[in-house]
Parts: sequence; C-alpha cells; structure tokens
Amino acid sequence: MVFKRFVMSLLLVIPILIGSQKEMWAQSNQSPFVYAVEWSESGDVVVVVRRDGITVYDRAYQPVSFRPFPPDITFRVPDVVLSPDGSYILVNTDVWSTDTLELVTALQEPDVLPYSAQWNPNSTQIALRSGAGRETRIYNVADGSILRRFDQGVWGNGFTPAWSSNELYFATLNSMTTVSILDALSGMTITEFSLNVDRIMGMWWSPDITHLAVYTLLEVPVGTPGSFPIVGRVDDSKAHLTSIYIVEALTGSISTFIETVPGVVKSLAWNRSGSQIAAETSFNGILIWNTKAGMLEDSFPSPPSSPLSLGFSSLGGRLFLGRNPALPLPSGTLGSFQPMSNYQQDYLNDVVVMVMPAPSPGKLSDIISQCDLPSEVNQSLESSIDSNDLAGFLQQIGSLSDNQISPDCRDELTAVADALVYREQSSI
Repeated sequence: MVFKRFVMSLLLVIPILIGSQKEMWAQSNQSPFVYAVEWSESGDVVVVVRRDGITVYDRAYQPVSFRPFPPDITFRVPDVVLSPDGSYILVNTDVWSTDTLELVTALQEPDVLPYSAQWNPNSTQIALRSGAGRETRIYNVADGSILRRFDQGVWGNGFTPAWSSNELYFATLNSMTTVSILDALSGMTITEFSLNVDRIMGMWWSPDITHLAVYTLLEVPVGTPGSFPIVGRVDDSKAHLTSIYIVEALTGSISTFIETVPGVVKSLAWNRSGSQIAAETSFNGILIWNTKAGMLEDSFPSPPSSPLSLGFSSLGGRLFLGRNPALPLPSGTLGSFQPMSNYQQDYLNDVVVMVMPAPSPGKLSDIISQCDLPSEVNQSLESSIDSNDLAGFLQQIGSLSDNQISPDCRDELTAVADALVYREQSSI
C-alpha cells in the first residue's frame, strides 16, 4: 500500500497527553505525546514518534523496536522521515535502521538546519532543505556524502522543494507567488510560472509527474464567503481565502481550480491514479475532490489532531489518517455512508484510522483492473458488480486463494464492498 507521507511539523503540533491506560510503551516518566506517524510505501513499516522516543511497528501493527530519546530532550523532538522502503529513518541529519534503531550513516556537514526532507523513491538519496537559507542538499545515504547542492527557493516555506517521484524535478518557489521547476541533477531552472495569489503555501506532485497541486492564500475583505481571519494581523479588515490549483507542471497551465477550501490545509495527498486529492482542513475536516472537474466528491469529520497525516492506499479505495489518540473520534459519519462505530479501524493505540471515501461500483471496478487477477476471476467479479450482487462479490473475494489475489487487493476490495453494502442497507 502506498502511503503518502506528510511529516507533522514540530513547530505546529500541539502536544496532547495520551491516557496511560492504553500505553504500548511506558519507557519514560514524561507524559508521552504523539508528534508524527510515518508509513513505508509498502505499508510493512509504521513509525510513531512521541516525546519519549520512536517506536517501529510491523504490518500487523505489532511493536518491533523502541528507542527512547535522551532525557535532556524536553522542548524539541527530532524531525523524523521514513524511507519509502521502510529500511531507514532520517532523524534530523542522522540515518537510522528501522530494524535496530541504530545509527547507519551521519550526513556530512551537519551544520544544516533541517527545514524539510524528502527521500528519493529507491531510498538511496535524501534531499534536505535548510531552514537557515535557500540551499537544498542532495545526500548519498550509503556514506552521507553530498552529491549536489543548489541555492533556490524562498526561506520560510517548509513544504518546498517538492521532489518528483521519478527524481528528475524539484518544484520550489522563486518568490511567494512564483513556482520554479528545477532539474534535480543540475539545479538549473527548466520553467517558471506565477499564480495570481498573495502566497503559495505548499506543492504536491501528482503520481504521474504531470501536475502539481498548489495550495495558495489570497487576501480578501472580511466577510468574503469561505474566508477566515488572519491570525496576528493588526489590520482586521482583511481575511484569507484558501484555494488549490491543479497545474500542468512543465507549462504552468491551470488544469483545475478548486475555488474555496474552507480553512487552512494541514496536509494533502493524491490517490495513485491522480483522479482525486484528499486534504485535511482546519474548519471542514477531510475533503475529497475530483482533480479533473474540481468537484467535491466526499467529506467527513477529521479525527482531532493538529496537524494530521493522511494518505491513500496504493489501490485508491481506502484513506489512512494519523490522529491523536487522546481525543475522541467525532460523532456522525465517516466517509459517505460508514458510521464511525462500524466502519473505521483503529491501529497503533488508535493512532491510525482507516476510512473508505466515496465508495462506488466504479471504484470496485477500478481496483479490480489494478489487481492482476486471473481472467475468469476478473469476469466473475465484474459480473457481480454489474448485477449489484455485493453479497456474492464478497463471498467470491473470501474464497480466493492467496495465489489468486494479493492481500492488498483482498483487503481493498472487501473494505469498499462492505462500505457499499452498508450504504444500501442504510438507504432502505
């Protein structure tokens, strides 16, 4: 399962006390606070960062290893970024093994103040953005050496640069409103484009590297529909309006404009096909949009947490949310039709929640097309979908052997079909 990772900024997190009755680890006298949840792209490794230390879990969400932080860490916990293959964790400027939580490599020139970090897809290189200036460094994980560096970007924007998954491009800012697409090997500018906004707050590449989701702020008069107050601003006549642009990365052409996003966008993720984005907003919870039409397809309450980690599964049928386990789940529905009590699964002491956004027969067919099933199985499942025989569909999925269907496909199809069954039952 591909889990799009969004590291919780330690400058923004509001630590919340976790109830001691549910602690998996009680290694410290300090009250443990959850700072971040990180997933590997396969879903085989989950890392939870708390005030007392780092815990690594396996695919079954069982604790594998734990490393406490030194007792002198009181106000700051190291920034942690898990490699895509789950083998390594970047802890500030050190690379640790997830098997042993021991040091593997120390990055050279550790004077850099890490402001944002990103792994390349095969977990061999790290791009580290300095918080002290505009510089980005590309490190070799094997020996910690600097492979290349370039000075480009706007200081103070922690979401950039965004490294494309094919390792060819960086998207960064040349000004608060101008995006630069750089050659990731040379640092040379390939193209630039500007948006008619007051500030660009973050950028996320689409899975196929053709588009960027660009999160922006625009100052508008107070009272403008969808706007919210500007915190700490003396001039109380202005408010912020948040928008997301879907932009063709190499031309700057705007493909889709999502006009009003209620509140601050805390995190954003694309699904694997690039047809949807999910964003966690400060006012209206989790929102799911169609990236082609800009239409809102689903919405549901956010688990209380600030900020939130979220990511689609590799097949697009499920959305995984990192949440603060000390706070109760909101009442009401989760996704379009699933009640919170019946159609959510909590893992890791309620740190991770799974939901099924916008379930539909079309989504089942889309998942089947990605599963590489035997042709006779494919035809039989599609026949059940066409005849709206969801009970028969679920029975077929349960009867397939592991040689016929992968665990990810089985889990994904079952979760979405269950959500559809509940929708049908609740509409009667």
